[in-house]
Amino acid sequence: MTADNRPDRFGLTRTPMPPSPTSAPTRAIEQAPRAPVEIVAGIYLRALREAADGMLDQAASVARASISAVSRWERAESPIPGPALEVLLTHWGADPEEARYLRRHLPASRGLHIARNSRDHGQPDDRVPPDPWDVVHRGPWDKWVDVGVEAVARYAALTRVASQAVYFTTQRIPPGLRTAEYRAALAHWAPDPDEPAVKPRWLAELRRTASQRRTLLLDDSVLHRPSAAPDITAGQLRHLLGLADVGALTLRVLPRSAKTSALHLVGEVAAFTVHDRHLYAGAAEAPWYENRSAHARALQAGLDQALADAASHVESCALIQEAAYWWSRRPGS
Repeated sequence: MTADNRPDRFGLTRTPMPPSPTSAPTRAIEQAPRAPVEIVAGIYLRALREAADGMLDQAASVARASISAVSRWERAESPIPGPALEVLLTHWGADPEEARYLRRHLPASRGLHIARNSRDHGQPDDRVPPDPWDVVHRGPWDKWVDVGVEAVARYAALTRVASQAVYFTTQRIPPGLRTAEYRAALAHWAPDPDEPAVKPRWLAELRRTASQRRTLLLDDSVLHRPSAAPDITAGQLRHLLGLADVGALTLRVLPRSAKTSALHLVGEVAAFTVHDRHLYAGAAEAPWYENRSAHARALQAGLDQALADAASHVESCALIQEAAYWWSRRPGS
């Protein structure tokens, strides 16, 4: 195992982002950069097809492409042609306007390429004043804010299909980790939904990846902020402990004394691994996705530092258990 693909603090196997121009990729397809919109569109396309009981050979016939080509599009291993994406999404039941919306946001639809120069990658450029935080360099397709009708459903789909997910939050517990009562309480104080109130059929039938590894990094203020009624908060915290007990979740609590280390983590940030690619995401006003940019590097560095400063899983479970007991003893419980 090389230095470039050793597991990091998340337990993730890293793929260099972006690869050095002098490196020799072992497989070109693994090194080919994919824009966030292509990754999310591929997830959406596959989920719609499977919900319609469609097979890859049917999709290939509709798109007039090979089966292997359609499979690569769904896994974001190659660019999705705009016309093919639109016709397939519509064929599997997506609203035509939604299909056109996604087609318009593909890089290929604007005749531009993903490859960019070193300045776009945040690498040193003598013509540019040094940036101490290295967060200003971003290529034209490194970040995508999804404002489509099914944007929130697509974000929820990503949380289900990712093989690994690391969440950091100073606010709400992420989707997929909530009790029904806590989810209902969010409607009263969280203005930006990150999961749909009514799940479309394609999302309702989308199964969570069986081997998914999830880590929840909680700012300790989450344990003491009244985000719901005391009994609901206590129940939510105990639900997290239950997930940890069965090995479905790793819990880490970032103490108040270490908050300054999370310089680039604001509100809610998640790091997902999808088809062996890293994608950073969140839901602030609308779901957003980012990779490959210098800002994505800064997010990764912030998560690394926060995990290094956080209490261990065992210590964090004890802190959460203590908070759950405290909430259960509050008036109104």
